[in-house]
Amino acid sequence: MDASTVTAVAATAIASASFAVSITEARATRRHNRHSVRPALELRIRRNNGGNTGLRVCNFGLGPAVVTGTSVTLDGVHLGPWTRPVATALRASLAEWPHATIVRPAALLPAGTERPLLYVDDYDAARHGDLWEMLEHRLAFEISYESLYGGENFRAVHPGAPM
Repeated sequence: MDASTVTAVAATAIASASFAVSITEARATRRHNRHSVRPALELRIRRNNGGNTGLRVCNFGLGPAVVTGTSVTLDGVHLGPWTRPVATALRASLAEWPHATIVRPAALLPAGTERPLLYVDDYDAARHGDLWEMLEHRLAFEISYESLYGGENFRAVHPGAPM
């Protein structure tokens, strides 16, 4: 083996190692980019005497969430996705009619969003106690969502246990 052959083999080995490092770095960068725009939805109930009370969805993540589906269960009976008819049926069973905000599939919830789903503006325990009891003990709510990249199938569930 002469010097030019050794130089060529060494150059090929260095180029191959450089290529492998480039591929590894590209994958790490892509993974980092996906995590840096990952949404994190949470369903919360909040009671504020004299103020806004109800079920809300909050995006605590760094990127927007794309809603892929919703599901509502009351007293163990699956009612279907969160649509106007389901919201109307839930509200009709209460003494006072609360507000409802529908979140449709393909809806975009930007980072930092806090959107009420079923709520009253001026909570009074005597007038709205049945709403709070429903939210705390009888209602199960689920939102399926993804990041802008798609394919992750994240879920936010109220209450915290799976439905």
